[in-house]
Amino acid sequence: MPPALSPTPAELARALRALPPREAALLRRVLLEGQGVEACAGLYGSSPEALAVHLLRACLALEAALVAAAPVRVPDAEEPRWAARLVRALEGGRVAPGAVGARHLKQHAAAVRAELAAAEEQELRSPQHRRNEWLRRLAVALLLALTAWYTLHRPPEPPARVSAPRR
Repeated sequence: MPPALSPTPAELARALRALPPREAALLRRVLLEGQGVEACAGLYGSSPEALAVHLLRACLALEAALVAAAPVRVPDAEEPRWAARLVRALEGGRVAPGAVGARHLKQHAAAVRAELAAAEEQELRSPQHRRNEWLRRLAVALLLALTAWYTLHRPPEPPARVSAPRR
């Protein structure tokens, strides 16, 4: 993302919602809630270095979503080094790939959280969500009814064969 680009909180929230769930959850936890990489690594059960690589990928995907481009592909051998640079950049204000979008997200954290909450509330009130909720309930009721029917109408068990002792 070019450093001159300054996305609004609404654009940041839209880009965050467009990301895959795991990447969005990691960015929310680290950048919006302010949890450190090491604290999140403990939560996720991975090493801080591995989590930093996931954070790098998520930040690059966020920047790509903001400018509607394909994410930058980092060579596998270079990922740990780029990830370490990103973590240092987020802590110290240096420049690193992925840090620009992450800084904007961190800077507008409260406004982005409010935008995300409003979008989730709007989605919960949407007719499509209500329809999907009723379809889920109907599917569960149908499964329960079928289970009850098959349980009540199952054929009787054959009597257990008792074998006579051998003489």
